[in-house]
This record gives sequence, C-alpha cells and structure tokens, in this order.
Amino acid sequence: GSGVGKAAVYVNSKKQSTTKSDGTYHLENMKTGSYIIKVEADNILFDETSVKISPNTPHLPDIIATKFSLCGQIVIDKLPEGLRQVPPQRRVIYFPEGKNSDAVSIATDKDGKFCTHAASGKYLIKVHLTEEEIAGGLQIIPSEKSIIIPNAPLLDVMFTQFRAKVTGAVACLEKCGSMEVSLEAVGRDDFKQTVQVKESGKEGIFYFENVMPGKYKAILMHDTWCWKEKTIDIEVTDKDLTGIKFIQTGYILKCSISHEIKLHFAHEKKVGTVGSFNLNKGKNRFCLAQPGVYKLTPDSCHKFEKDIYTYDTSSPELLTLTAVKHLIEGSVTTEEAVQDLAVTLLSLVDKIPIVLGPLTIENKSPPADSKDNKAPQPTGPFVYKFSHWARTGEKLEVSVSSKELLFSPAKTEVAVLGDTCAGEVAKFIGKRGVFIIGHIKPAIMGVNITVITKGVQAPSVSVDSAANGGFKIGPLHKGNDYEVTAEKHGYVFVKQDGEMAVFSAYKLGEISVKVVDKVGTALPGVVLSLSGDKQYRSNNITQENGTIVFPELGPGKYFLRSMMKEYQFEPASQLIEVLEGTTMNITISGKRVAFSCYGQVTSLNGEAEQGIIVEAMGEGEGCSLFQEESKTDQEGLYRIRGLQ
Repeated sequence: GSGVGKAAVYVNSKKQSTTKSDGTYHLENMKTGSYIIKVEADNILFDETSVKISPNTPHLPDIIATKFSLCGQIVIDKLPEGLRQVPPQRRVIYFPEGKNSDAVSIATDKDGKFCTHAASGKYLIKVHLTEEEIAGGLQIIPSEKSIIIPNAPLLDVMFTQFRAKVTGAVACLEKCGSMEVSLEAVGRDDFKQTVQVKESGKEGIFYFENVMPGKYKAILMHDTWCWKEKTIDIEVTDKDLTGIKFIQTGYILKCSISHEIKLHFAHEKKVGTVGSFNLNKGKNRFCLAQPGVYKLTPDSCHKFEKDIYTYDTSSPELLTLTAVKHLIEGSVTTEEAVQDLAVTLLSLVDKIPIVLGPLTIENKSPPADSKDNKAPQPTGPFVYKFSHWARTGEKLEVSVSSKELLFSPAKTEVAVLGDTCAGEVAKFIGKRGVFIIGHIKPAIMGVNITVITKGVQAPSVSVDSAANGGFKIGPLHKGNDYEVTAEKHGYVFVKQDGEMAVFSAYKLGEISVKVVDKVGTALPGVVLSLSGDKQYRSNNITQENGTIVFPELGPGKYFLRSMMKEYQFEPASQLIEVLEGTTMNITISGKRVAFSCYGQVTSLNGEAEQGIIVEAMGEGEGCSLFQEESKTDQEGLYRIRGLQ
C-alpha cells in the first residue's frame, strides 16, 4: 500500500524518527542489538515489531498497518411523540461482509458520534434500534450500509433519521381552484401539516416533507364538492410515498328541510328529472354529479315556500326549504251518484270559506257488456275524494252539500298541526233525504218558506218560493215531523185544509187613521186601540201630525177605539171592515173637555227628582171633588191630564 507520512517511530518506547511522505524513516547511530519498534499515526494502528540490528542488517523490515479508524455519526434531529425517554448513547453494529465473523458493537457519544478501528476489508454496518423505537416511527437511513475500508481510515460513515416525502394529486371535474390538504398522524399528536394544492386546470398536486414513518390520514379540506375519498389512510415505512389521489365525483348540495320529503332534481341543460333523493327533516347533504344550475322540486304532502328551487353549483350555499301548507284529504261515500256534491272548508282563523267541487266519483266504471257493448249502470256505494292545502296551525270546519243527499256528520272540525302527513282527516256518509214540495195560491214569488223540525233541537231550513209560487225544501232527515210556515211582507198565508205545504195567500190591507180637533188641528199622543179576528190587537199613539197606520191587516172586521183624557172623540169607537189589499182612511174628530198642566221637580241643588207624585186638587165651589195626579220621570218632568 501507500506509505504513511508523518508517522512517529518509537524505538524501545523512545521516539527516534518521523516518516517522510512516502512512509520511509531512518534510524541513525544504532548499536548492535535487539529493539522493539512502534509506529504511531493518526487514525492508523500498527503492531509492535521486534528487530535485531547488526552490521549485516542495513535495512529494517517494512512496518504494515493492521487497522484503520472507522468513524461516523448518527444524526437524529427530532424524536417521534412518545419516545422522550431514549438512551443518551446508541449502539452501532458492524461485521465483515460475507464471513461468519461475530458482529462488533460500539457505542456513540452523546452527540451520536462513533469511532473504532478495523482492519481493511468489506463490512456491513448498521444502527441498532429497539422495538419500541421502531414502533414509535423512528427509522434510520440507510437501514444498513456496506462499506470498504481500504488501506486508509474511513471517517465519514453517516446515518440520518429517515424523513419521507409524501406526494399526491387532486383530480377535479372542472378547474380545481384553491384548496388545501392536511396530513395527520394516527394514534399520536406529534405531526399535523396542511399544504396548499398547486393547481393546473383540472389537476392539482401537493406534497409533504420531513414525514416520519408511521400511519397517517390525508384529508382534503374542501367541503363543497363530493370526493371518491375525502380521507385516505397511508403508512410511511422506509421510503418516499407517492400515488395518493383525491378524485372529485360531484358537487355537494346542503339543505335544511322542515319536513321529510322526496326531492326531484333536474339539470337545466338536460330534459327530464335527473334523479331523486329521500331527505329527512333537518340538515341533509347529497351529491350532484355535474356542474351547472339545477331545478329542485319537492314531492311531499307538504307545500313549501316555492314549488321549484334553483341551485347553482358554482355558488354553493345552504338551501332552506320551509313548509307553509300541508295536504289534508277526505272522502264522501254515498248510496247513489249525484252531480252536485261539493265540500266547503271554512277557516276558523279568517272565516273565509273555500268550496271544492262539484266532486267526481273515484270508483271506476264497470266494463262494457261484450254482447251489446253497453256498460251496466254502476251500483253504489260511490266514493268521492277531496283534498286541500291547509296552513300550519289552521283549524277548518268541513261540511258537504248536495241538493239530493244528507250527510253524516253534518260537519267536522280539523286541526292542521303540520308536523306529519295528515292523510285522510274527514269521512262523510251521504244518504238520500226527504223533500217537502208545496206552492202558494195564487202564485207569489219570494215568499219565505220555513221548515221547523218538531221535537228535535235542529236549525230551521228556509227557501223562497219561485215565480210560479212553487217551492221545494230538502233534503231533510227521514222519520221526523216538520212544521211549514210561509211569510212575506204585505201578505197573510193560510194553509189549505189537509195540506202540509199548500198556502192560500191574501194581500194584507191597512187602516190609516188621522185625529184632529174641532178646528182641524192634528192631535198627537192620542191612544188608538185596534182589535180584530184571530186575536189581533194593536195599541199605538198618533204621531206629531196626528196620524197612525195599522199595516198588514188580513181581510176582516176590526174594532177601533180612541182615548185621550183631555178630549172626547167622535166617533169614540167604530167597526171597520178591511177588504184584501185595500187601505181604509179614517178621520176622527176630538173635542177638548179637559186640560193638562206640566212642569219639572228638582231638588234644592237643581238636580232632577224622579218618581215624585204631583197632585192637582180642585178648588172653589163644585170643584173640591176633582183630583188628578202624575209621577215625575227620570228628568223630573211630569204632566197632569184631565183637569176640568
């Protein structure tokens, strides 16, 4: 091998010379004898050599190096979480390559440096790690190293802590835009990194550096799109990791819904419905496969603020659907088919009625007879269905009507809570009722006909007669007794014998009375009493113009009587015959036979005194027997009549 320069040469432990650059040295003034020669050089070991020097040995034998320095360092700059208790020194193991030699273990100092001496040759050298360190994510690279020690020292054997580079990609349906990826350690808290994705159109790449071995979760930080996998589990072992890929599958639609529904959605650039989702009450999220604008149509027993909602994937936002009305349904079952069946829904909130109908029969028609191609007449029962969108919290009164049928129940109340599908909330049964048919003789239009149910607490039913005087009332419940009356201003109606609803009509007459004094001045306040057939009686007082009219008098005889204390009337009473539809004008003359006085009674403080009896006593010859009295009203006023 090459000579070793600057080596110190010791003879019997005493330095005698230093080698030149080519490794040669000289020993001068040596006496004959035996000597021990020892050579020392940096990073090289030499064995001691015994030599005999005599005049016959001008040249000393070559001294060959036996071992060379094997030095290096282990660099660990960060320990994984949980490996805080580690030995201050580590062990490095090396052994000759390809030989069955025992391994040699050496210890590092506190800085991870090691140094030993080994003979020239090929070796495998590695750093010893405990199972705990390996499980904790500590890896050293290289895991083992093949080295060659030539005839020279090897001083730069380096081992470093393994840190991986993790690389991945993002595939988008359109331009990726800004997004981040996070890498988090699994089972420990010592590592969490977030990096920005470097985008290039529909692709993007990301990478993490200095990742220690162990298990991790790669998480794509983008919540408005759908991904094949949003979180990918990876494991870093002893080399860099590639091949992580996040693939976009669509666009997330987030919605908050007040009620459970089925939501149909369609793309604006495609014909028909793209798909449907069954969504629960509350927050929902689902994926739309293509970018663009979608039309969303709720399908439910609830009606929402809009019939169709619009959602644009380029402007993601929370879509809120709030139900404002709720579907209620009902049915009417009848014994026979009718054409005028209607349902009335009266809101008890705003008192506005809504009429549904006329309704049609739900039952299917029977098939036609193949012989004569005529369909047989359908037979009952017949079912009529109805539905209505009611507001949340609304109360409705539901009733059914038809000119031919009566319904049970007559009406029902429905409260719309709106929390679930109400379904069928009202059922009615319709049966044919009875009718009362009658007429007015002679024919008079507009006569109010009223039917009262005898012995039963039930509302009366009223209709008006037609132009021909006829009328029809019903349907009415079977098995009840009914009373029919007729009424119209200016007429009196009398049932014909043996008839329930046939009336003879008589136009009413009237008596017009005027009361005056002897000079023709009108007399107000005169009491006129009129009595007649059928226990007719009426008492009235003439007005300021001295007149009074007794209207709506049936044909017959009436007795009229006039009364007023201060006057005597001619005639005092009379019998008057009133003919159908006539007006009898009567004039009555009054003669004053007495007088009256009037005034007011008050207390000392000027307040009116009510209920005070005031008497008038006659004075003078022949008058002491006369006495009249009156009582004050609430204003303290009084009037004493009949004074002679």
